[in-house]
Amino acid sequence: MSINTEKQNKWVALCKSWKEKWPVFTGDYKDNEFSTNIYSFIEYLSNSITNKHIVVTDAGSPSYALPQNLKCKLNQRFIFSASQADMGFSVPGSIGVAKANPDKQIIVDLS
Repeated sequence: MSINTEKQNKWVALCKSWKEKWPVFTGDYKDNEFSTNIYSFIEYLSNSITNKHIVVTDAGSPSYALPQNLKCKLNQRFIFSASQADMGFSVPGSIGVAKANPDKQIIVDLS
């Protein structure tokens, strides 16, 4: 085992321990009778989509909540304007994504 592989394994183990210690989604985020919590929605979305879906999002809460919480499947794509969270990105972004991936279903967040 090389030193780099050993360091990588330690890093992955540390990240997994952090995920267990501080989960992103907890039962505290469940919907109530008055509203839907964004983290609860993302948990539902994560459990509902497959690698045949591509998720595109815009600015606002989804620009930080989705990258942090969406559980992408193998070969699944999540597209967003990471560095600037540009308002209006999801419309032209989803058009480009759909044009480049005609065999995929595009899920667009327009919040």
